[in-house]
Amino acid sequence: MDALNKNNISAIKQNTDALSKFTEEGLKKTDTIRSFKNDASLKTACKEALTFYKNEADTKLNTLSDFLIKKEAFEKIKKSIDAKAQSKRTQNDVDEFNKAVTDYNAASGVFNTTIEKLNAERSKVLTKWNSTSDAFIDKQVPKN
Repeated sequence: MDALNKNNISAIKQNTDALSKFTEEGLKKTDTIRSFKNDASLKTACKEALTFYKNEADTKLNTLSDFLIKKEAFEKIKKSIDAKAQSKRTQNDVDEFNKAVTDYNAASGVFNTTIEKLNAERSKVLTKWNSTSDAFIDKQVPKN
């Protein structure tokens, strides 16, 4: 999220690759973990969280990078067209600008929808993890 806020495409790619790798490793490791006293609730919640983050890294975060690329292209073309006097702008300049606006607006819509869905899903996964871990502790940790 920090890389996204800084519009750092290469950092987003690096973080996405790392997230994908570590979630894949985590999913493999959870397969080797046995239940604790026949209680697999934490293992299940962990797998669900890792699966969410794996899906986020492998399929959803590319949308965010695509948006930033289109945003960058739009800003570059806008700067170029703004630097020219209106009488000096060619039809090609205008067409290029209009295409960049269209691409940027479309990417913005996809970006906003993706962010909203990811935030909602992430909140759901974290809430489930927290409630599952609380229930696990309540059940498994002896009380005085």
